Amino acid sequence: MPKIEIMPCTPQEAASLYSMNHAYFTDFTWQMDRKIEPLAVGTRFHQVRLPRQMIVEPPLTAEERLTQNLQADTALVASHDQETVGYVVLQKMHNAKAVRVIDFVVRQKMRRKGIGTALLLAAQDWSLHEGCQRILVEVQSKNYPAIQLVTRLGYEYCGFHEYHFANHDIVVFFSTYLK
Repeated sequence: MPKIEIMPCTPQEAASLYSMNHAYFTDFTWQMDRKIEPLAVGTRFHQVRLPRQMIVEPPLTAEERLTQNLQADTALVASHDQETVGYVVLQKMHNAKAVRVIDFVVRQKMRRKGIGTALLLAAQDWSLHEGCQRILVEVQSKNYPAIQLVTRLGYEYCGFHEYHFANHDIVVFFSTYLK
């Protein structure tokens, strides 16, 4: 893992950060199956291998992301060799004593090197310091690399939303209780 430093984002950095490339490659997706009966409703997600690797574009534009993120409580930035290589944006859910990860990215050339893990662990530390008990991450069902990351860190599936994004991608929610 490269040596990285994680610190709060400054307002001057914000606009350039949110224009980072959020696209990702994936070989798998989580497919949703629903079963509706008179007295029960069931939803199941299962991993499906795609016929070929695909690149998935982010559901929000850089401008939409900037607007959303400027309302957040904090953003943490990861730096390596004085270059910004990733960030995570956090929004407190005050009534629930929880924090929601509303944006999270690592530069493509630095992915799979532990930076995402370090950012999520720093997000958990920040959340604990803020008196929160739980952290929630939202992931597109196609974002298999992110699903692998959060489940490896102990996050558990806790729900979904079919029309969360304008492009109708399903968002899958994962959470963990903070210790």
